[in-house]
Amino acid sequence: MPDHVYDILQEVREDTPRYRCCVYKERAVLKNRIDMALGQECSSNIIEAAKLTLNEPERTDLPIIDVLPAACDQCPIDAYYVTDMCRHCITHKCMNNCPKKAISIIQDRAFIDKTKCIECGRCKQMCPYDVRVSILGHLQRGGRPTAHDRILASRTGVGAIDAIMQGQRNVMVGVRNNEVVYVPLSEAIRSDKPFDKKLITVLDELSI
Repeated sequence: MPDHVYDILQEVREDTPRYRCCVYKERAVLKNRIDMALGQECSSNIIEAAKLTLNEPERTDLPIIDVLPAACDQCPIDAYYVTDMCRHCITHKCMNNCPKKAISIIQDRAFIDKTKCIECGRCKQMCPYDVRVSILGHLQRGGRPTAHDRILASRTGVGAIDAIMQGQRNVMVGVRNNEVVYVPLSEAIRSDKPFDKKLITVLDELSI
C-alpha cells in the first residue's frame, strides 16, 4: 500500500533507540533507506517512489552503492591544529619546514591554513614543544581518516562491489596478507579475538 509507506517513518519516536542527534535526523535517514530499498533515488518522495516501484520497470541507472545524504556528515577537515601550548618561539621551525608554506605566524602564534595543509605531519615532527595535536581517528570520534584509512576503505569498497557483481552473498570483505579476501559471515562471527581492555581506558581519556 504505497499511500501508507510514509507511516513507517512515524515508527521512529522520541522513546525509541536512536543513533543520531534527534528523531528528525533518524527519520530522514530512514526515508533515504526506504527510497534506496525501493530502487529509487534518495531524493524521491517515498510515496511516489513506492508507486513507481510497483508500476514501472526496475531502474538500472542507479549506482550499486550510494551515500545516504541525510546520514553523511562529511569528513572533518582538521587533522593537525595548534594548541594553546604554542610557546611563540622565534625559530619558527614549524613554519620554516612546512613543504606547502601552510603555516604563518599571526600575533606571535602559529596558524595552519587548512586550504594548503596536506597533513604530512612535518610541523608536529619539527616542533620542539610538541604543541600540535594529531587527531586519532580510530579513538576520537570525528577524527579525519589517514591515508592508510582511505586506501583501505577504497580497496574494500571496490571489493564489495566486485562481490556483488560476482553474486556473492553473506560475506565480509577484508584484507589479509595485503590481499582483498571474502570471509563468510558464519566464519567471521566464530572468530574469537582477544580484546585489550586497556584500549577502553585510552578511549575514555581521549574521547570527546
